Amino acid sequence: MRKYYIADVLTALKLLPAVGILTLISRIDSSVVFLLFAAGELLDALDGMAAKKWPHPPETNRLWFRRHIKLLESGLDILLGIAALIYIMVRIDYLVGLIIILAAGFFGTLFEIVLYGRLFGTPEKAKSWSLYAKKPNLASRLVGFRLLVYLACVGAILMILLWSTELMPVSVCVVITILVALIALILAIKKTRDGRMRDVINFLK
Repeated sequence: MRKYYIADVLTALKLLPAVGILTLISRIDSSVVFLLFAAGELLDALDGMAAKKWPHPPETNRLWFRRHIKLLESGLDILLGIAALIYIMVRIDYLVGLIIILAAGFFGTLFEIVLYGRLFGTPEKAKSWSLYAKKPNLASRLVGFRLLVYLACVGAILMILLWSTELMPVSVCVVITILVALIALILAIKKTRDGRMRDVINFLK
């Protein structure tokens, strides 16, 4: 397999934890959902790093999944988040899950439309009337804010799932702590390499 397909495989693998959560929603403990969701977020971090390290050559852009890769990546991220939130609504706390879904959906849609003039947009493909075209500095700050909101939602889901687990052995808690720290480290490295941590710093200033 060509190395530049590794990122695509990692992206596709995010479907497995999402489907696993949804299909086993009534039979698995929240600790398992926690690990599945964390694994999906880890894959999300790794696929971005792989895409940077082994970029696709231009000739692969004609492949159907490459033409829609932004939509596929975002769609699988959303599916994973929705799967975890549906579990929270069904098995843990309906109101908390519903609030997170509505808030994330509202702000996600609003930010995409305001920033780019379309869903799943990029600065390069922003509409002429979008914020990125009119006020790029302000748009950059809002991208940083959106990233903070995204990380906060991921953290909230992880913490809700972890807090709802039954009492676990210390060894399991240690493993989970290491896993969360590893995911946080990889996400930080990914965002730094993407240049997006600059947007967060600009927003915080």
